[in-house]
Amino acid sequence: MLVRAARMLLDNGVLWPPNVEHLIMEVAERVGQAKAASEGTVVSAE
Repeated sequence: MLVRAARMLLDNGVLWPPNVEHLIMEVAERVGQAKAASEGTVVSAE
């Protein structure tokens, strides 16, 4: 459901509120770290 809502916003050119953008970036970073940890690699935090 969240993905569909995000797609609707993007398809209609709606800008992300800054706090939503920050949340998405944080989630993406954590997913990347979890994936790297499961693969045994190191991800640098930037």
